Amino acid sequence: MQKNTQAISGSEKNTSQSVLIAKLFPGYIKEIVATETEREQVSNDFSLEALNILRCSFEVESICGAKITVVGKLEAEFPQHCVVTNAIIKQKINNIFKIVFLPQVESSKEGLSMSHTDLAGEDFVYYEGEHLPLWETLLEQFALEIPAYPRVDDKETFSLISKNSASEEDCKASPFAALKNFPFKSK
Repeated sequence: MQKNTQAISGSEKNTSQSVLIAKLFPGYIKEIVATETEREQVSNDFSLEALNILRCSFEVESICGAKITVVGKLEAEFPQHCVVTNAIIKQKINNIFKIVFLPQVESSKEGLSMSHTDLAGEDFVYYEGEHLPLWETLLEQFALEIPAYPRVDDKETFSLISKNSASEEDCKASPFAALKNFPFKSK
């Protein structure tokens, strides 16, 4: 089986961050590596302090008519603030995902419909035209992997903030545990 690998920098937006469907075959690999400018834009869009690494490798697993199954390997590194301590956490994402690309078809026009059993348990993305939207898929998968409530997993840091207010176990269980012993004034 022939393999084709393409390394992409994101500056050639429409053509390099998508792939022409007619050129696809099982085993085809395309890698997208975000440029510095793109990483800055994505970090602004997702309210991140910075985005040090953002890349994804896509490999075509199968092609069945217009249904194209792709396995992606997403890698990202970025700093995030802990919701409990506000300390900076160096986040690393290494995620493997599978996406099924389906053509955007108007069912009334084509007389086609798709049952839920056809796509049971699969993530899918609709595409229009002759290109798969790989950049958009990369961004969607990245957004899904960003921790919504990042927490420091460092016992020393938790010990410092929980002195005389709550136990270390309470702080790990809830960021509001330190309020347990706070002297609230009654009305």
